[in-house]
Amino acid sequence: MIIRIAKKEELESILKLLYSCFAKTPKEYFLRFVPEREFPGNSVVAVDSGEIVGYVQVYTRYLRTSKDPVKVGGIGNVCTKKTMRGKGVASKLLSYATSYMKDIGYEASVLFASKHKFYVKNGWKLVMTYHYEFDVGGILKSSHEVINKPDDTLLKDLMKTSEEFNKDFAFTVVRDEYLWNFQLEYFLKKGSILIKSSTDETYVLFDKVNDGVYNLLDFAGNPSKILDLLPEDSKKILFFSKPCHPVTEYLAKNFPYTEKEHVLIFVKPIKTDEKSLDDLIFTKRWHYWAFDMF
Repeated sequence: MIIRIAKKEELESILKLLYSCFAKTPKEYFLRFVPEREFPGNSVVAVDSGEIVGYVQVYTRYLRTSKDPVKVGGIGNVCTKKTMRGKGVASKLLSYATSYMKDIGYEASVLFASKHKFYVKNGWKLVMTYHYEFDVGGILKSSHEVINKPDDTLLKDLMKTSEEFNKDFAFTVVRDEYLWNFQLEYFLKKGSILIKSSTDETYVLFDKVNDGVYNLLDFAGNPSKILDLLPEDSKKILFFSKPCHPVTEYLAKNFPYTEKEHVLIFVKPIKTDEKSLDDLIFTKRWHYWAFDMF
């Protein structure tokens, strides 16, 4: 078996493998997130007898810290062909990806997953956060504007508002215009709702889970405006967050809620060491928006 960087002409074989590994995930997700701007240079494949039997992808992101933003590699689409599982393929892929990130100069790696033991065994550290469920049923919603497709002017306003709102939160992603367009187009096409305040530049992005239930994916502006920006039929708002986040604090003051510890984020030092990474990110207020997950 050979572990190496993917080739452009292998895209269809990679997509076929991912479809088989993640049958419940819409194909549109992989069609969007695999051939992104760094492909194929950021993609690692395991090849056995000429067949691609394993895959992992590295997404370049820049995270805010207590100092300057740092370059991190986001690990996504970890996949092994069913008949090859249990043979260490995924661990070899992650080892190769780690060496790749170290050679290129990434400070750390981030991933989102539920298989805790596997990723801890491969060097990633669990980061505890919380999942909130706010009961907002019966609240009168105020006037707001639903944006179906942001124009260039609105996109610039969103970028400016987001930068100002997130500048003091470590672990938030520094989004360039490409990332804004890339993520927004995907979420809006799949039915997410972008809502903007009618009185200022505050906005919020929701993903509808089912009738009356929404995930809060992204927010920027005045936290007190959140009451004015809830979808008209909303009964419950789900939010992956930290207790100290201003949106969490404001929602908790106004709605009944449940709070559960939730492990979804894993971090691995690459160029830096674990203590330095903790000092940069986890010694001050931090947050990671679901909008930026991969």
